Amino acid sequence: MSRLLTFSFLIFSILSIFIGFTLNEDLSSGGSEYDFYLTLEAVKNLSNFSFADYSIYTRHFPLHYILLSIPYGLFENDLTLRLIYLSFSLLLPVLLYLNLNYLIESKKINILLISSAFLFFPFYRSSSMWANSHLTAVIFFLSANLFFLKGKKGKNIYKYLNLFFLSLSTYSVQSYVIFYIFYLFYYFKNSNLKDFINIFLFCILLSLPGFFFILSSEGERSVIGLAFSKNIFYSLITNFSIIFFYYCFFIFNNKNFKQLKKSLYETKKLELFFLILFFLLNVYFYHKDDSYLMLGGGFFYKISLYLTQNNLIFFLSSFLGMLISMLIIKKENNFLFIIVIINIMSSHYLIYQKYFEPIFILMIFVLSKNFLTKNIINSKKNTLIFISLIFGYYLVTLINSLSGISKSLITS
Repeated sequence: MSRLLTFSFLIFSILSIFIGFTLNEDLSSGGSEYDFYLTLEAVKNLSNFSFADYSIYTRHFPLHYILLSIPYGLFENDLTLRLIYLSFSLLLPVLLYLNLNYLIESKKINILLISSAFLFFPFYRSSSMWANSHLTAVIFFLSANLFFLKGKKGKNIYKYLNLFFLSLSTYSVQSYVIFYIFYLFYYFKNSNLKDFINIFLFCILLSLPGFFFILSSEGERSVIGLAFSKNIFYSLITNFSIIFFYYCFFIFNNKNFKQLKKSLYETKKLELFFLILFFLLNVYFYHKDDSYLMLGGGFFYKISLYLTQNNLIFFLSSFLGMLISMLIIKKENNFLFIIVIINIMSSHYLIYQKYFEPIFILMIFVLSKNFLTKNIINSKKNTLIFISLIFGYYLVTLINSLSGISKSLITS
């Protein structure tokens, strides 16, 4: 019966994607549809082997658009293109399942349920239905990490495949280059000098097309012109607020909550003092350009404005994100990489929650073993809680999309 229910949930998840596709669902408040048609001109040009002006339409490296140009060149129909990409996007739950099987070789039914549930993350759905480059980057990242996990137990060729697929991820969205630090650091610690030099030279070889694209891009949307924030305090406050939002998917079960509470009791008063001081320093210097006041910021930013017309809830969520990050890092040192990587990847002058989804949760699941994911996967009850939270998030986002609450905040 358990296997039948699991298989039924998998089929239901996949069908929901195709039903959403037929309804032109876009849970990013129209952003994914807008990006698709904005960059479609680049796809059309690339299908005619014209690379000259693709950077007019996008700031990203062109691999995603090159891949889209192949089916577009064959069918010259945007609906067919989207349908083909939708089928490609179903690789995400497959690759997540394979990654988790390498990390936690048990509870395969729970892993399948969790992998299927990712189909309900709102930005995954929007990206899959509107052929977004961020999802292409995520799929190549999961492929890269799968070879990384295989390389820990197998042949050297897996290390090169890991770095090659990471380059495909980077040439889809260039911020994924930050993952090279994580993988190269691991190889530096766990390889002899000769092997590491060969790996490093291979990375240099993979980087050469990137230098070509940077030097040849032009226009307002040039890859050189990526708009990173000069206000690190805005970035940190916003990032940790959104990080706390995604922590909620992990801490709303008894086992993880107990471990975090234990870590809090073991935390020294001096550590808490410096954390509070760091937070207050960020709040003091926090500033958001008034012309972008209603844009971005994530769930708690919008809730704070909607309920209280101030930043109180937003700042509180940011502090909780910092506190929980510290408590997790005290138990799982490798988690520091995740926090550093997501903060560097999301340091734009305007930060949207979509930048974190689903890459932040995927990093927690697949980069290394940790108590957050083990306690979810090894317990059917916690697995079901995790899935219920994802589905609840999907319903809230769907209601918001239909009612236009977020849009009303922007236009008010």
